[in-house]
Amino acid sequence: MLWISIKYFCRSLFCALGLVILVAATPVSAQMSEVDFDLLSAKMAKALKEGDYEKALPLFNQIKNSGRDYTPSLIYFEGLALENIGQLEAAEVTYRAYMERAGKSGAYCTKALNRIIEIEDKKEAAAKKAAEEAARKAKAAEEAKRKAAEAERRAIEAAKRAEAAKSQPGHKFRDCDFCPEVIVIGTGQFTMGKDYDTEPIVDNADPPHTVTINRPYAIGLYEVTRGQFLRFVRETGYAPDIPCQILEEGIFSSEWVARPNWPNVGAHETGSHPVACIGKADAEAYVAWLTQKTGETYRLPTNAEWEYAARAGTTTLFSFGDDPDFQQICRYGNAAGWDGPCAQDGYPGLSAPVGRFRPNNWGLYDVHGNVLEWVADCFAPYEETPRDGSAYGTGDCGQWGGHSGRRFHGLAGRSTVQHTW
Repeated sequence: MLWISIKYFCRSLFCALGLVILVAATPVSAQMSEVDFDLLSAKMAKALKEGDYEKALPLFNQIKNSGRDYTPSLIYFEGLALENIGQLEAAEVTYRAYMERAGKSGAYCTKALNRIIEIEDKKEAAAKKAAEEAARKAKAAEEAKRKAAEAERRAIEAAKRAEAAKSQPGHKFRDCDFCPEVIVIGTGQFTMGKDYDTEPIVDNADPPHTVTINRPYAIGLYEVTRGQFLRFVRETGYAPDIPCQILEEGIFSSEWVARPNWPNVGAHETGSHPVACIGKADAEAYVAWLTQKTGETYRLPTNAEWEYAARAGTTTLFSFGDDPDFQQICRYGNAAGWDGPCAQDGYPGLSAPVGRFRPNNWGLYDVHGNVLEWVADCFAPYEETPRDGSAYGTGDCGQWGGHSGRRFHGLAGRSTVQHTW
């Protein structure tokens, strides 16, 4: 028997602890030589003494696989090494193996038992900590979920409030940066048309009748501009093709004069001028494109919706009054063809840029003068037009379809957006 005795000072568990490693070896055939075994045992003892447990562990395995006998204490110190590098499960198994091998009389039996107890305590504490951490994370996740649900609830309520605000008469909004700005028109009744026998320059607008608008809608503050229509044309490749005619001499002229088609109506016209010389099909194609782009329902206003918004609660010939001498009209619209102060309004061409004149009482611009505007209706005798504000769609639309009752320059459009209110 070869007895190897060393002094070992544990760095982390048994400070200044004296230990003796006893390795018994009996030479047999095919066994590791005594010299190599002694060297291996010395290296292992040195690694333990220096606290280099990572280095000591493979040496334990080599000793156990050397073919020579070794004392049970080797197993104990293997468990100690495993414990020191944090492999608690393996360390506990090794300590138990030592106790099975050495029995109660083993030199390190009590220490192995204490190490097992301490490992069990550590495992229990770790399990408790893990459970507490899991509970903390679960609570944090639940709180985050609650906050997210609360934020979503508030966002939905805010969206509902914003949508509700849209239905308030006078509210202005636009659904996209290139969309026409619109204003909400509330429900109500109005007298549509005028008595031709008693009112000047009013044609195809009698007999007057009561129309009920029973649902709010939003209508463009301005006529659709060339710039807005051009965005549609460039994006879709749409090509309007309709004979263009203008009432060149103004409202008192009955002569319609042919002009180049859109977009060559006039050299003076810019992106802020109303788009002119487009047909009803072109106007409907534009609002269909807006519908597709925004997900909201855009359409042409009906003739009744247009007149209701243009009158803005008034019963006079114009939205700003009767103006029998036509002294005020040039303040509210491009009417350069009229005599008086409007003859020098600064816009002698086909049209004026939108929004350059005073709005009516509900905030709509250019409801007088400038260009004719397409509506959803087909042309029909005035007495046959619907009393509920809907469009007349069974008459002869033909190429020109229907347009608002105004009689001035060219043809353009004004969009209506119908949200669900």
